[in-house]
Order: sequence, then structure tokens, then C-alpha cells
Amino acid sequence: MKLKDALAAFLSVDRSDETHRTYERFLTRFANAIGSERSLDRITEADIGEFIHNMRHQKIKYEGHERRPVVEEPLSPATIYKNIKMIKSFFKWCVKKEYLEKSPAEEVSNRRPTRPLGQGKAATDKEVSKLLEAARFKPRDFAIVQLLAQSGCRAGEAASLKIRDLDLENNEAYVDGKGDIRRVIYFDPGTTEILRAWLAVRPRANHDFVFTSVRDNHAPLSPWAVSNIIRRLCRTA
Repeated sequence: MKLKDALAAFLSVDRSDETHRTYERFLTRFANAIGSERSLDRITEADIGEFIHNMRHQKIKYEGHERRPVVEEPLSPATIYKNIKMIKSFFKWCVKKEYLEKSPAEEVSNRRPTRPLGQGKAATDKEVSKLLEAARFKPRDFAIVQLLAQSGCRAGEAASLKIRDLDLENNEAYVDGKGDIRRVIYFDPGTTEILRAWLAVRPRANHDFVFTSVRDNHAPLSPWAVSNIIRRLCRTA
């Protein structure tokens, strides 16, 4: 079996839209780099190692990304970790489907990057306050920042949140989490009031999603759109 055929089969597995796009974008680039026409069983650990070496030393990122402009800077350790994890997952799946006897990526090292103490990924209270200040005249964006900060939900969970799944009397909501796992998120009464304020001015739309776009007939927001709102508010702050 050729690498491109195995990849096509892998990408046909049912996943969320965002996960599918991520796998397709990166693994297609990986396959093209090492030879998509090659026989799957001819790919070696050395081939993968060379690709990873080149990835660690590349000077640009977001090349070929449909939504982000190319940036002249190296990939972050977190991105490299995620990309190697996708390679390992793909070949592990090939073994499971009996396309291969053994994964050529099985012995490839992929140590999770660590952050120095005090340099965690979470925003500080001061940073959240600045974001809220930047969004103070935008009820939708203000509600999104407050909900993310108070509940700890993911961008995708905020995007998929529906009005019927809000329980504002009890300061909670049901969301569809990663892996389509349904769970409850909790927030404080202040967040509830901010959500009520947004819902009071939310445009009429032909869907039940809490957060809508300002264009495109008020379509539901995508996870990327939620993340982009935060990026835009960061620049404003």
C-alpha cells in the first residue's frame, strides 16, 4: 500500500471538523515531504527522523495554512510535540489496521515540552482584566472572555454552546467536549448576568447557538473564530 492511500484511509475516520483539518493539513505535508507515492512498508525511522530534524530547524510557520499568514519564526516546542504525536498516531493506526507489522515511528522520541516555573499557559488575573476591558463595548466578546475565564471551557465548547443547554438559574451549562464527551461547566453569578446581557442583544438567527458571527447571516462561531476573537482582544489590550 502506498503512503498516500494509507493516509486517505486514515483521514476518512470520523473525527471533529477541527481535528480532521489539523490532521489533514499536517500529515499531507509530511507525506509529500517523504514521498506520498512510496510504499508504506518502505518508510523507515530514519526518514521520519530526517523530517523531524528539518521541522525543528525550519524558519517559517503557518506555511499553507488556510487562515493564518506565514510568519518568519521557528515552530514552538509545543507545535513540534503535537506534530510528532500526529505522526506516531498515524503509523500506530496503520499497525492496528494491519497495513504494517510495526510502526517506523514507534521508537521516535517525543518528550512533552516543559515550561519554566511561573510561565504557565494560563492567563493571569491581570491579563484577564485587560481582555475584559478591551471587550467592554462588545457584549458578545465580553461574554466569551468571561465564560472561558470562569468555566475553563475550551474554545470549541464555547463555540458549540446552545441556548437550550444553558441553565442560568443554576450558573451552569452542558457542552460537547473533546471527543464528543458531554459535560457540565460551572460559572459564577456575575458570568450569568453577562451572558444574559449578551442574549438580550443577540441577533435573531436560524439556529440555537449562543454565540453568533457579526456577518454571514449571524452564523454560529467556529472554534477558530472564538480563538481569533481572543487574539484580536489581546492586540487591543
